Amino acid sequence: MQAVTTLDAPRTEPVEFTAEHHQLPFADMLSFVISRELSGTLHLEPSGVTLHFRRGILDAAQGHEPLGQILLGRGYLTEDVLSASLQGADMLGQNLIFSGILPLQHIQEALEHQAKLALASALYSAPARYTLRSSTAFLPEPRANLGGTRLLTELITRDEHLPLQSAFHIAPAFGDVHVPHEAWQLLRCCNGRRTLERAMQGSGLSPNAAREAARYLITRRLIVQSAVVGLKLIYVRLRPATSTYQPPAALRANLFLRHLDGLTDAWTVTQKLRFSLEEAATLLVSLYRDGVVDVVRGRRELELLTEEF
Repeated sequence: MQAVTTLDAPRTEPVEFTAEHHQLPFADMLSFVISRELSGTLHLEPSGVTLHFRRGILDAAQGHEPLGQILLGRGYLTEDVLSASLQGADMLGQNLIFSGILPLQHIQEALEHQAKLALASALYSAPARYTLRSSTAFLPEPRANLGGTRLLTELITRDEHLPLQSAFHIAPAFGDVHVPHEAWQLLRCCNGRRTLERAMQGSGLSPNAAREAARYLITRRLIVQSAVVGLKLIYVRLRPATSTYQPPAALRANLFLRHLDGLTDAWTVTQKLRFSLEEAATLLVSLYRDGVVDVVRGRRELELLTEEF
């Protein structure tokens, strides 16, 4: 089954980047993938676990607890049946369903449990390094289908998993929205520039009240992570010179432009030049609007960035 990834327009090259946990906390990126409804895989090192996402939904986890062992533990299979099913041409879950050994519901429950175990392990012991790869194809059924508000809620239950280092802004709303007073105090501080941690500190709420307000706003999609994180997904380069081309007047804009080669993501360039993420986002949007750069990868994320800056 083919689908268009939310990271890019059709027929573009897949987006891929690697980040260190200390550079961009894994929980922050995981929250970004879920809330932005991205499609692709997150490969974690050194565990070797791979999480498969479809529009922000966690469909499967590989490399942690084998599906066969989960089915054995639940008493759904015997060792002999499992061994025989593993010899089939299709994936284990499909073999068991197509052969009539297990119903779809049992396989889906086991896949969901498998995904939860892998996610809990990754959050308890954050990967030192992880790689995000976009994809234009989804896994076939059956899938774990663990996602949406439910997955976000599970993600931020513990304080250390709140995406504190990411900036948030108010999400588009249709109709009247009523929020508790504490949540409103935090909501008005989320301007897409401040990190969640800074917004919580500036809300005037106690630490406990601020954390609960953050959970309330995130799980109800009243605030979303700023597209600044998307700098990791954006690759641009200088457009071919024309008779009408005018280089940017600002020195820092020219410095930034010289490093945008289409081979390095904008986040890495920003870190190399020691620019703030807000300054880099502003410069990049300005260069894009002026027609100075071509987008190699991450057009959708650049468009989201343009909407915010």
